[in-house]
Amino acid sequence: MRARNMVAAVVALAGLAAPALAQDSVSRTPGLPGDAVNAYGTAPTTQRLSYVIDMGELFGSWNTKFGIAPLIKTNKSTTTFFNNFPSAAGLSSSAIKNLTPPVASYGEWFGPGFGVNPNAAINFIPGQTPAPESYTGLAAIVADFGRDTGQFEYNGIIGAMFGYETTYPSRLYVTRYQVAQNQPNFANPDTAQLGLGGVDAMGNVAMRADNFGIADTVNGITGTNYFRVKMPARNPASINQIRNIGGTDAAATDWIDLVPPLDANRSATVQHNTPNILAQNLAGVSRVLGSNFDRLHVFETAVNDTASTVAHRPGTGDHRGGVHVYPVALMGGPNEVATGGILSQSNAGGGSTDSISIWGIRANGLVGNAITKTPAPGISDPCDPFAYTGVFENYRSQVAARGGNSQVALGQSANYTRLAAAMMASSATATNPFNAIAVFEDDGGAPYVNGTWKLAAWVDTPGLSGKPIYGDFGNDGIAFTGDPGEFDGVVDLNPLSPTYDAPIGRLASLFEVTGGSPVGPSLSSPMIDSAGNIWFTGAVALNKADSFGNPFIDFDSALIRGIYDRDNSCWKLELIVELGDTFDGINSGRRYQVQFMGVADSNSIDSATTWSNMIVAGGWNDQPTCPTRDTRSSLNLGGLVFNAKIVYDYNNDGTFEDPTSGSGNPLSPDQSYHALLYIGNTRCPADFDGSGFVDTEDYDAFVRAFEDGDESTDFDCSGFVDLDDFVSFVLAFEQGC
Repeated sequence: MRARNMVAAVVALAGLAAPALAQDSVSRTPGLPGDAVNAYGTAPTTQRLSYVIDMGELFGSWNTKFGIAPLIKTNKSTTTFFNNFPSAAGLSSSAIKNLTPPVASYGEWFGPGFGVNPNAAINFIPGQTPAPESYTGLAAIVADFGRDTGQFEYNGIIGAMFGYETTYPSRLYVTRYQVAQNQPNFANPDTAQLGLGGVDAMGNVAMRADNFGIADTVNGITGTNYFRVKMPARNPASINQIRNIGGTDAAATDWIDLVPPLDANRSATVQHNTPNILAQNLAGVSRVLGSNFDRLHVFETAVNDTASTVAHRPGTGDHRGGVHVYPVALMGGPNEVATGGILSQSNAGGGSTDSISIWGIRANGLVGNAITKTPAPGISDPCDPFAYTGVFENYRSQVAARGGNSQVALGQSANYTRLAAAMMASSATATNPFNAIAVFEDDGGAPYVNGTWKLAAWVDTPGLSGKPIYGDFGNDGIAFTGDPGEFDGVVDLNPLSPTYDAPIGRLASLFEVTGGSPVGPSLSSPMIDSAGNIWFTGAVALNKADSFGNPFIDFDSALIRGIYDRDNSCWKLELIVELGDTFDGINSGRRYQVQFMGVADSNSIDSATTWSNMIVAGGWNDQPTCPTRDTRSSLNLGGLVFNAKIVYDYNNDGTFEDPTSGSGNPLSPDQSYHALLYIGNTRCPADFDGSGFVDTEDYDAFVRAFEDGDESTDFDCSGFVDLDDFVSFVLAFEQGC
């Protein structure tokens, strides 16, 4: 657990401002069964549930303050565990301003026992708070799976449409949907297996279904299939089972006709990777996009009709993995509304996955301008010198069927250069732990033509070393040792400075964390925010000290942010969340601890780890790339999601014991849940001094900086300071928070 989160806990216990977390709830009684809902309830419904989330404080190791909250708990299928295991997840790539919430009111609670489970013996009924007239809206999805009480293989898709008011950024209004599932109830066998997928902010979900290992072959789906489910159209009085007639909630479910060869049920006999989606707010209608094992890019040209092409990957012989959709037209072609990316193979006869192909996506789904980029051997890291040669990975094993999406991340830096990134391995094997995140950064001229390949992250397995991670922990890089530079509010990276902050750890090989199984990979695929910061999950080795002051190395998995260095066009690493971090849940009245974040499964990358479509491309409140804002600012993050197991300290004894872990106390009263966690900005833009409040001191500080021509007063992110910035700030200040 990191220093700033420990400090926050101490502050909370002292009775001062404390973080609030939700779908933050525990059941009325300790231990099992907990309060996760099942996928089958229609009267009372569990198909649509609405609740408020009050995000809590999270400080990165560079002192950046974010908000964090469990957005969605997975469903409950058995009496053995508190809820199901997660698989792939996603977040809309855009946020949309001034959306109308889908419901009139939201559940709101403060205290243990309250929640959204309709069983009164499990949760007290919460109060209701009215929906705002409008909010800035997003959407998220997560797949879950587990053997149900009837011993069938349950698999489902859960979604959420949610948003925030700009005057209250720490509160999220969430409507949770059971998007689709593969069983009608506990007693009946499964008719499909489902994979994700993409989602847009209007609630359109792109998903995959096949018949792998299904128990009901009479009513089951056949072949490979793409579906679109429209969350706002979901009937809360009906489940949506995917079977050989399509979705049982037919009004909310589109069955996409895939390219030939087809069977009688619209299924493709050719394997397809999990799909993504071209957002409705970009194209006028949502369009499902994907790739198949026939080397074709498949895209929806009209509702439920698809076409295919190889034009998306010029100069290549094949592609690998899923399609990434970046919601900005970067390629400069006519009628383009977005940009696509995929891993590819430059050798026309196949071979290594050595390239990234990038293309413009037109509003009708057609491919526009396209280019392929192939790095030469010996990619270097300008920030932390290291050279690396490898091939692109993270597309093998279950990923084609389950997700996530995608291996490629596209974006823009704070210097308005264009970025394309993906994870590499030193050899073409699914478990290779010697990994890096390679980034092509163009020179700001013609899109993706001239530029440089660089490393944003790397693990040197043979040398048992990795890219350093930095923080405000002082000369020794260890928290709470009282050495110079520790917690002084500045991350000082000058080794000659008396307040130098030494590295707090490094990226590590996964086998250093696990002891050998799984051995790798060690890094997830990357995500890119609006400032060009690169986020990922990886294995880490962190510098710690025990209660006697003895140093040791703590091997963990962690969520990491690579902060874009605008002056040197490279990345320095910040620790965001590590295993053992704890947070106060004001809504539940109980603290919880993050106990697991996956990177790899037994034979490849874990579908439940982080992928490029789990972040909003723009900044907070749909702000564009801002060339003058500090790249560390939380305003550069429009939001991201990641999967984690969290354990609530139900009896407030200071321990977090999962009674279902198999290695702990089976009599523990604590409760453990798999949850999709959301991280976002909670700072009002008018809070200019970062105090957490909007007051006259913010106004005075802004005026002084504005008069000095400080670029931090470029309030509208136009790239220069002028009267428009002053007017924009005054309007935001008058609006308040």
